[in-house]
Formats: sequence, structure tokens, C-alpha cells
Amino acid sequence: MLFTLNKSNFVTSFSKINVNVNGENIAGEKGETIRDLLIKNNIQVPSLCGGHQTCNLCKVLVDNEPKLACSTQIKDGMTISTKSENIKKDVKKAVYLLSLSS
Repeated sequence: MLFTLNKSNFVTSFSKINVNVNGENIAGEKGETIRDLLIKNNIQVPSLCGGHQTCNLCKVLVDNEPKLACSTQIKDGMTISTKSENIKKDVKKAVYLLSLSS
């Protein structure tokens, strides 16, 4: 377990969490979202809303279930895919729907 100081200078602890992203093992931190983990590791994730769950472009496959990367916290042993054909289709559909609303 690692320790760090939060904004109020209180000691807090956090644990490293291991996840698999597109076949690669990556360590993240407890409480971190998939979106934050992907960005931190230079893995592209589309987004227009900046992580506010409004654009639906950051959809990924988590343990074979579609999830929004911006609102899903990582869990130890989680398998994440950003390259699934079904996810790519869902993202294209979300882009189309967003284009209709403007």
C-alpha cells in the first residue's frame, strides 16, 4: 500500500490496481476512472464532453459489457477493450446522433 498527502495535508492511502487494456497489463490507482487511466497511458479514447457522461463517445468494453470510460472506476483484474468492433459501431452511432442534435 502506498501513501500520499491530499489537498488538506492529511495522509491518505491508495492501492495499485492491475487491469488489462487491449491485451496489455496496466497499473492504475483505486478510484481512478477508465478514462483517466487510458489518458494517463496515452491510449486514445474519444470524448467531447470532457468526462461528464453526456456524449457517449468514450464507450469501451469492460469484461464483455459496454461501459462509459468516464464514469466507470477501474477494478483489479478488469479487462478493457477499446478496439471491439461493436464498440466502434456504438461510437459511430453516437457521433451520428450528436450530429443530428446540432
